[in-house]
This record gives sequence, structure tokens and C-alpha cells, in this order.
Amino acid sequence: MVNVNTMDELYRLQVTIAADPASVYNALTSAEALETWFAEHAEVDLPARRYDFWGRYTPETPDREQGRHEIIAAEQDSRLRFAWPLEGVTTEVEYRLHPRDGATILTVTHTGCGKDTSAPCASEDFWFLVLENLRRHIEGRLVHSRFDFHTLNSQEDIRHEIEIDAPADVVFSKLVEPAELNRWIAYNAAVEPQVGGTLDLGWGEGFASKIIEIEPPNKLVYGLASSQIVTWTLEGSGGKTRLLIVHSGFDPDTIPGERLGWLNFITWIGSMSEVGPSWQSPLCLINKEYSMFYPRSMNDRQSELLLL
Repeated sequence: MVNVNTMDELYRLQVTIAADPASVYNALTSAEALETWFAEHAEVDLPARRYDFWGRYTPETPDREQGRHEIIAAEQDSRLRFAWPLEGVTTEVEYRLHPRDGATILTVTHTGCGKDTSAPCASEDFWFLVLENLRRHIEGRLVHSRFDFHTLNSQEDIRHEIEIDAPADVVFSKLVEPAELNRWIAYNAAVEPQVGGTLDLGWGEGFASKIIEIEPPNKLVYGLASSQIVTWTLEGSGGKTRLLIVHSGFDPDTIPGERLGWLNFITWIGSMSEVGPSWQSPLCLINKEYSMFYPRSMNDRQSELLLL
């Protein structure tokens, strides 16, 4: 996604979770749970106001000492706020839990984020991924997508693979059907599902792709405007699908910037394939200037964002 935040702006996201606030709060404050959906290592001591997390799944890959965080506020089943030093600046994260129709709307605000930092407060993809993993954990689905920040600056091709609890034809539809693409990546998708056909996500002139190979429901390959190629491979067995994405063709001296974003997207594809039409992505506050780079479904749901 496109980062549009500045130091003075509020960074806001939210996700709806099919569980009561007590279950969500437990997942936010249990070290065991945090090590499932958020960080490689965690230690939490609410009375001592400690909310520590560290390791390879945390931006900047902090060690134990660097991973110490102070709890600023904690209200049972309602609110958690903690300090998070990033790039030498102390940022703050606040979770608020809002019960709604038997579910919980979890809002996240991250403040103190500099526009020139590569820290997670400047990366919606980080928050989108961990919020979807939090929801999967609480709702009883496998958390299979954890981003290793040791690989962030790798020059290798982007490669992510997950197993999805859905048939291959269901998963493949998320890659080629315009209405499905509009749920997770496209602003206004248009697809000609044939070799030489166009795969257009509605991002504007110069962003449309050409389909190089298509074998439903096993393979889809398309080329981007440059020499880059995206290859999706699906292996279905027993009602499950192993989905692999490879993004290749980068210049030898280039560090691909899409590595974390693709992991988030493949996670969303997994969830929407398993849950069905009721699945909705986490939300963020979209700057209208960049609205075409966010899914149509997210644009259409901006009115659902809670006012904080």
C-alpha cells in the first residue's frame, strides 16, 4: 500500500473480529498469543507496565533488551496503549476494543510516525498482516504468514507460499475474477483471461499487466510494465490448496519493495478463500489522492471507520 502519513497525522486502522472483547484483549496481552500472531518472542507484565516483544518478526529485529516497551494505559477488555521506540523515536500504539453485534471492532492508532522512516508506523502492510493474523488466531484458523524482517533488504526474488483450506478453483477465482480482485488488491479490475489478455487493477495508466500464461486453476503468469513477472502456482489436494507467488525480474542491484506487501496479500487471499463472501479486509484511513492504490472494497467501506 502507499504510505501517506506525516509526523502530525493519525495513523488509524481497524478490523472486525468474531469474538467478544475479553477474547480479543487476552490475545493482545497474553505472551503466548502474541508469539502466535505478532512477534517471535514476547513477555507481558501488566502490573509492572511491561509489554515486551522482540525477534525476527518485529521491524528492526530487536534483541531482548531493545524489545522493552512501557505500557502507558491498560483497561481490561477495553484499551491498551504502549510506547514503541522505532528508528530512535518513541512512537505510541493504542488498541481500543468496541463491542458490536456479538463481535469486536478493534481499532489501532500509531502516532509519532515520521514520513521518512521505514519503520512499521510507516508501513500499512505490517499492520494489515498482523491484524489479519490476530483475527485468524482468535477465530481459530492457522496463522501461517509471519514476515521475517531479516529478509526485508534481500535482493532475491520475492517468494511466498501458504496452504489454504479451500479448493484450487476457489483460490484461483481470487486471482482472475474482477469482483474478487476488487476485494483484496484492485480499485477497478478488468481481466481478459487468456494469453495476451490484459489484467488491469485500475491503478491508472502504465500499470496494466499482460497475461503470459494461464492454466485454470493451476497457474497464472503476467508481466508488469517493466521486465518483472508475477507467477502464481496452485497445487490442489484433498480440498486444500498450496498457493505460491514468485515476483521476479528485478534489476540485480534492486531491493524489491513489495516483499512484505505480497505476504499480506497472499494472507488475505487465504482468508477470503476460507471464509467466503463475508470476509472483509482490515480497514485503514485512505488519503483520497491515493485511493486507486487501495482495494475498491476498502474505499467503499470508509464510512465504517470509527471516529476516535
